[in-house]
Amino acid sequence: GIDFTNITTITAALDNVTVTVPVAAAGGLAVDDIIRIDTEYMWITAIAGLNLTVVRAAQMNQVAAAHLTGVNVARLVLDLPEELELAIAMITAALIAARRDNEEGVTGVRSFMIGSYSVTYGRGAGESGYPFIPMQAQIILEPYRNVALR
Repeated sequence: GIDFTNITTITAALDNVTVTVPVAAAGGLAVDDIIRIDTEYMWITAIAGLNLTVVRAAQMNQVAAAHLTGVNVARLVLDLPEELELAIAMITAALIAARRDNEEGVTGVRSFMIGSYSVTYGRGAGESGYPFIPMQAQIILEPYRNVALR
C-alpha cells in the first residue's frame, strides 16, 4: 500500500517559499523521496547534512504553506507487490518511449528494454498518441482492476 512514516521533525519554521528544510535527523531520507510536512508534499532533490533541498507543493494543484518548528516530516512509503511494480515499470517504459517517438516523429515497429523487460510495439505513419498498455501489464493488473484497461 501507500503510507507515510514519520522520520524526523523540522528544526525551524518554514514560510511558503523556502526550499531548504532544516531537520533534526536526515537518516532514513534520500534524494528523490517524497515527504509530507503537515499536508504539503515535497520532493527531496538534495541533502546536505541536516538540510533538505526540496521542490515545494509537489502534489498536483497544491500550494506551498508555512510550517511551524517541530512539525513531523513523514516519508512516503510504497509497499507494492512485486508484480504491480513490474506492471508500473512496463507502462512507464512504454509511455516514455512513445513520447520520445512522438517528439522524433518515428513510426513503425520499435523495441526497447528496461532491465530484462522488453517492449515491442508498432505505430503507423499519421497515428498519434501513446501505445496501449502492454499486454503483459494488462495480464498482471487484471486481478487489481476497477476499470477496464484499453
